[in-house]
Amino acid sequence: MEVFELSAKLDREERRKADQAVRAAFGPPGEGVVRPQGGAVVFGSPLLAEGLDISLDAGVVQLAQGDRMFQAMGRIRRHGRSQGDGPVEVRIAGVWEETKRGRTMVCFPPSATRVVPAALLLRTWVLLRELAIEQSGDGEEGLMSADEWRVAVGPGDIRRMLDALYGPREAVCCPPGWNQRQWRQAHIVYENSVLRQQVMADTNSIPVPRPNLNLAELTSGVATWRGARLGGGSAESQT
Repeated sequence: MEVFELSAKLDREERRKADQAVRAAFGPPGEGVVRPQGGAVVFGSPLLAEGLDISLDAGVVQLAQGDRMFQAMGRIRRHGRSQGDGPVEVRIAGVWEETKRGRTMVCFPPSATRVVPAALLLRTWVLLRELAIEQSGDGEEGLMSADEWRVAVGPGDIRRMLDALYGPREAVCCPPGWNQRQWRQAHIVYENSVLRQQVMADTNSIPVPRPNLNLAELTSGVATWRGARLGGGSAESQT
């Protein structure tokens, strides 16, 4: 069995060779693709799902915010897929639920929350969970008593879920019985992070070039010690 790896930790030359190898084995038919005869496993970071036109037979993805996860799902049975093939099955790893003192805590490996805000992971899990409950017909109790549960995600579901995922906090509600403190703290951290990014974008913006541009405008919005100057007036640098 062949093993392929494609991740950001590879240097430029290693990444180029790995990219070529994966494309040669799993790229579109008719482009000289030779699929491994003894089977293969492809390990990859989100790079695997971005910009690569490849087709894999099955997949296991770590829970991430919805758009990244759906990108990865799009690489499963990508070529030659037809309406009669049935749903594409993708297993989701990297999430589990623990109930203590009547409250459910959703758990993720540390590697997941270092990359993706916990609030987006929680919201994605809730949206998938709600869709699974809707499709099961047995309600939440039936879903949670099963060893595993499945959910069919269609194009319309993806659009609706992404709108809710990145919408206001109330677009996705904390399910009854879940740890409210975990939900609230995760959202506070995420919303503060978004606010900081918006402030940085405003203060670091560069005016559109024009013939009569006053160079002082380049730092007119700076309000921190890292800027060339604070506030209006002199364009002299501060140290």
